[in-house]
Amino acid sequence: MDRRYKEGLDRLRFTQEEKRDMVEYLLDAHKEEPKVRAYHKKFKFIMIGVAAALALTAGAGAVIGGNASDWLSGVFGGGHTEIIDRIGRPVGASASGNGLKVTADAIIGDSHNACIVYTIEREDGTPFDFKPNEFGYLPLHFQSQWTDLNVLGGSHGSAWFTDNDPGDNKIQFVEVKSADVPLGGRAKAEFHDLCYFNEETGESEPLVEGDWKLRFNVDYEDASVQVPAGQAFTQDGMGFTVTGISLSPVALRVEYEVDSQADWGDAESADGRMPEDMRRQQARYFEDVPLLIHLKDGTVIDQTRAGGGIRPKGGKTYCTKGDVFERIVPVEDVQSLTVGSVEIPVQ
Repeated sequence: MDRRYKEGLDRLRFTQEEKRDMVEYLLDAHKEEPKVRAYHKKFKFIMIGVAAALALTAGAGAVIGGNASDWLSGVFGGGHTEIIDRIGRPVGASASGNGLKVTADAIIGDSHNACIVYTIEREDGTPFDFKPNEFGYLPLHFQSQWTDLNVLGGSHGSAWFTDNDPGDNKIQFVEVKSADVPLGGRAKAEFHDLCYFNEETGESEPLVEGDWKLRFNVDYEDASVQVPAGQAFTQDGMGFTVTGISLSPVALRVEYEVDSQADWGDAESADGRMPEDMRRQQARYFEDVPLLIHLKDGTVIDQTRAGGGIRPKGGKTYCTKGDVFERIVPVEDVQSLTVGSVEIPVQ
């Protein structure tokens, strides 16, 4: 889950038209309900492609053999398989169409975060002949992709393709998602047109046209703990108060409020980029707020660039910040957390 790769995808995936669409979406959302999603290093698939008529075999959840770590261990850099197997779950739901089979292999997460690993398989046994980039990721994407984890609110996340065995007919698709509200229940996943990004031409090319729809249970174990909140600090002339902290082996989520209300003004998009005033406001209330995890062995994990949401209301600004980790972090290994300028011990 290389940070440089995810940041690079921000440049790779979005055309100028798509960037303008995202800014317009943020501005429209502000008009209806003053809330802005902060994506940062995250990206969304909003590539424009050609629709196709297809055959579809829908898949429901199935009980499969193996452990969750068989699919998830590599996503989190290996290690701590016992934690992955305790809180993660194998899935086994699949859908086939146009010679391609999509299977949800395993899921792990906590109350507000989830990570899902899928396998994309060519049913004729033909290998996928794509070279990974310098970070080990494949230049593939779905023309559109949607996963419904019963989120009745905002969410942010990221997704990428890898190839665990270049010699076989399978590749892996990993998706992580963080939501404003608790996850759970029955999940729906839909994928449309597997595409290849041609770096030589700078164009997206259809690889396999099709629709694949899956349903499966979100039934992993929530191993999150609530860290005592209420701490206050001052930054950039504003008062901040931490109102909630949730920590699990797979993610950190922090909620805080600011004693002034962010004002997006009448900003308009220009050249597909976020308006400067909106960018400054987002930095003051969100991006510039440090978020660090201090481990007992002296290691510091920097989550400052995590995604989240900003909601101005009633003279204050309410923020949620957090992400799925790049490796499993046992809660008992955490010494403290830093939010803004305050260090919070974790018992």
